[in-house]
Amino acid sequence: MASLGATIVGVSPDDAAIQTRFITRLGRPFRLLPDPARAIIRPYGARRWLGLGTRRITYVIGRDGRIAAGWHGELRMERHAANALEVVRRLAGSEPAGDTGV
Repeated sequence: MASLGATIVGVSPDDAAIQTRFITRLGRPFRLLPDPARAIIRPYGARRWLGLGTRRITYVIGRDGRIAAGWHGELRMERHAANALEVVRRLAGSEPAGDTGV
């Protein structure tokens, strides 16, 4: 996705120290933003009912700041990545040359 100008960012209610251990242990190639106050999690609908944890949601946000697509679900996270890549490719192809970031 980086070659298409996309930036991958995860958001978690965990603090930065826990996230650093997670990224180091699993070798994930993206940045995690700590959101213990759930200031990002709430507006994006990732808070579970009764506040029992967070939902796994993937959004592709276009250069215009609007949500271009989204998926949720706890299983088959690889489908989230495949779907997001398809949308990123579509957005990159529809933007003027030299402005392919998503």
